[in-house]
Amino acid sequence: MIIIGISFSHNGSVCLLKDGKVIVAIQAERLTRVKRQALDLDKNQTALNLCLDYCLSYSKVKIKDIDHIAFSTPWVLKDLKEKCIEWINGISPKKRISVKSVSHHLAHAEYIIHYGNNENGTVCVIDGSGSYGNEIKKNDYNDLEDIYKNNDNHKLDYTKETVSIYKYKQNKLSAKLKVLSSNTKVIDFTDNIRSYFHSIGHIWEIVSNLIFQNGNQAGKVMGLIGFNKEKIEKKFLEFDRDFKPIINVDFLNTEIKKIKAKKNKPTDISFLADIIQKDTNDYVISLINKFISEKDKAIYLSGGVMLNIKLNTEIAKNFPNKKIIINGSTEDNGTSIGAASAIFRKLQKRNITENPTDYYGKKYTYEEVEKSLIEKELNFKVLNNDDLSEFIANEIVNSKVIMLSYGRSEFGPRALGHRSILANAFDPLTKSKLDTEIKLREPYRPYAPIVLENDYEKYFDLKFKSPFMLFDSKVLNNKLPAITHVDGTSRPQTVNRDNGIVYDILLKIKKIKGIPVCLNTSLNRPGEPICEKPDDAINYALNSEADYLVIENFLVNLSKN
Repeated sequence: MIIIGISFSHNGSVCLLKDGKVIVAIQAERLTRVKRQALDLDKNQTALNLCLDYCLSYSKVKIKDIDHIAFSTPWVLKDLKEKCIEWINGISPKKRISVKSVSHHLAHAEYIIHYGNNENGTVCVIDGSGSYGNEIKKNDYNDLEDIYKNNDNHKLDYTKETVSIYKYKQNKLSAKLKVLSSNTKVIDFTDNIRSYFHSIGHIWEIVSNLIFQNGNQAGKVMGLIGFNKEKIEKKFLEFDRDFKPIINVDFLNTEIKKIKAKKNKPTDISFLADIIQKDTNDYVISLINKFISEKDKAIYLSGGVMLNIKLNTEIAKNFPNKKIIINGSTEDNGTSIGAASAIFRKLQKRNITENPTDYYGKKYTYEEVEKSLIEKELNFKVLNNDDLSEFIANEIVNSKVIMLSYGRSEFGPRALGHRSILANAFDPLTKSKLDTEIKLREPYRPYAPIVLENDYEKYFDLKFKSPFMLFDSKVLNNKLPAITHVDGTSRPQTVNRDNGIVYDILLKIKKIKGIPVCLNTSLNRPGEPICEKPDDAINYALNSEADYLVIENFLVNLSKN
């Protein structure tokens, strides 16, 4: 059985599921080079076709071989299913392919549960907003009647889900809570900042807009938290007994006026970031406490809000006896896999089979890489894996910056050593070099490390493995200034043999320095998606001050080109 999963959303994506296994998945932005690229059947089908072609060519599957198309969307596009069928008929006129829709939060939940090794537990999905109330009931194959008994608005098109709690038990997923928010009334803030929903996701967009004039900078907001020295008891966010979040509009507007009057730098108003982080922690911890049971073995986390490393860390601290299940593609891109998984589970009565990974993209061939390098008239060497990892490790220790594109690309917002920039974690000058010459980032934003899985407890106050870089911890070693934030924390990725060449690089750094740690940041310019193709990496490298570019086993000395 072959299922194509599609996320019609920001961070749109396509995946191919074959016989219960994810063969390939790609986020649209990696191919279009447009950050947070949405997939659209109304205005532009180019991005969707690029993603589909990518998945089909990699898996060597033809259109006629597809059995089902499953899609998820957080909003209603008129006649979406019909438009999807029309699109399929346009590219496959000789075969009628089944088209099925999956409600947004259900797709988030379905995405994450197959990483949990069938552990019974509570599934927590939180984002800005998901499917409309009537769409949830229509498309969710679980019985949601109990959820809606006391919700008079569920029949209205303008009511959307913002929080969902599911129970996963004996391979069955059942909904226990839906927090719905109405967008009938615009929530107006000063400076033309608006929101349509009272939700955790939207409050982060508001604060991001307030500080950076851009609602998609939640990561930057988190970077400010460590700078706060003020103690402010007021809250941006309250919630009632039914866990409906309510934004404190008056308080926010007051703070906006103060900020505009002072013309502060982001670090001067870091208290805003600290407040919203504490509000978020309080809300989610209270929510989980309400629904968690002693019999639950795991807590499953999904939705865009769960990219918040401070929140994830707090959850882990509050529930030390529960296994925290989360993956790097927890935002909307993961719902393509979730939609495909939901249909597979419904038809086959079993989960898809998948080890936790984020390497769902393509590995480029020797011929593809060589062609790109020759076209750019670059000088290069080809090294075997051992020589290459040895060379990279030595150069990193000598404070050289390495751009690395190796193996299958990551699916999601985290660079996990396959589309990364690697640098010296021991050198206090590394951060400023990256900030000013390569990444062109604000100085208050921290960098993350990679560390050998068997050694991470020696250097970080982390109680469990973190393969997707989704938890933070105190840094226990003062020899790692480049990856230590102002508050003494860092966001490590734990690495094993499955991570490819970065594992060998860390082994060799350990041999040289005694500490298997390296700075790792994403291979992209500010405001751009992570590099996917060899050409993307080459173009970035040639317009940077990096020292070396490595694409597969090809080594390019940038100073000599």
